[in-house]
Amino acid sequence: MIGKIIKYMRLKSGYKQNELAVLVGLKQNSFSDYEREASSPSFETILQIADICDFEITIIDKNSGEKITPDDLLNL
Repeated sequence: MIGKIIKYMRLKSGYKQNELAVLVGLKQNSFSDYEREASSPSFETILQIADICDFEITIIDKNSGEKITPDDLLNL
């Protein structure tokens, strides 16, 4: 599923795979592996991709509706 999310962010932001791979500091084939789910990126890499593509990663508590960001998790 994370591969589909990465691909969605990339396409919505108008990047080609090789362009975004360079910005993230990856080889194009490694980035392709993430999108095809042949390998899994670290959470830090996912955050970096989201940031470059102007997306925000948010976790929502289904019970309370509280929104938790990666910055919130740093304070735990």
